[in-house]
Amino acid sequence: MKKLLLLIALVAGMNLSMKAQSDEPKVQFGVRAGLNVSSFGGDISKKDKGDMGSSLAGFHIGGIVDINVANNFYIQPGLYVTTKGGKGKESGSDWEYKETARLTYLQIPVLASYRIPLSDNVKWQINAGPYVAFGLAGKLKWTDIDEGDKETGDYKLFGTEKDQEKSILNRFDAGLSFGTGVSITNFYVGVSYDLGLANIYNEYDDIKYSAKNKNFMVSVGYNF
Repeated sequence: MKKLLLLIALVAGMNLSMKAQSDEPKVQFGVRAGLNVSSFGGDISKKDKGDMGSSLAGFHIGGIVDINVANNFYIQPGLYVTTKGGKGKESGSDWEYKETARLTYLQIPVLASYRIPLSDNVKWQINAGPYVAFGLAGKLKWTDIDEGDKETGDYKLFGTEKDQEKSILNRFDAGLSFGTGVSITNFYVGVSYDLGLANIYNEYDDIKYSAKNKNFMVSVGYNF
């Protein structure tokens, strides 16, 4: 009798679990926003080269589509406006030079997302996949202080100024994105990291650098 009751309870539990999974929408839309902490990798981040390895705060905002393709497995394409860049500083006994590069991209990630149920309403997400991005705007601001005299200026990083023959940075970027987070009912909080694989630096004034975007993000969101 005990074995029969145990079997009935097990079957009932499986039926409830399958019903809960079948009740989940196959496609959901969501919004995401949060903080970026970005920097450059490659030669441009090294002190004896470009010295642009310090991090820079920024933001991201956009939307995602959650597509349920198998049990606990999703494909998640997205569309974001996101900022990246970096900054650097050089100094001597009576001089200091600082520059900050701020870049704004339209970024499209396509992530594979695996969900691990922690309770009825809480799921742990593990996300990974490629991204591509297109530079919308980019500017470098500099400050030069020499024996008390201060000069400031800026110039475009995407596109050309009057005295430029070509863009300093390529608009195209691509790489890999990794992240993890927790969804609680329709709310989401998580962290992720973009590892740029494309060299975004053009050869400029006979200077050959490599510059690759790196970006750590903290995100909050809501799925409809």
